Amino acid sequence: MIETIYTELPFEKITYLDRPEFHEQEKEFKDALTQSMRTYGMKDPVYCWANGKAYGDIIKVIVGNNRMTVAKELGIKTIKAVITNFK
Repeated sequence: MIETIYTELPFEKITYLDRPEFHEQEKEFKDALTQSMRTYGMKDPVYCWANGKAYGDIIKVIVGNNRMTVAKELGIKTIKAVITNFK
């Protein structure tokens, strides 16, 4: 059964991709995103998959990896997430 839920999770429960080019070639975008999240917080949820064949029993970010990277740098502890569960 597939279900999609909206929830808030502790940062450490979510696996995400920290891309090197986000810190290098996309520095201007990263700086703007960091300033926005510092000022307004993390307004948009990340989109995740859970319990899929490719990922097993983890919650994996599909959309929002850059926001996760900035959230870690800013010390944001709780992440809003839309999770599609494939179990």
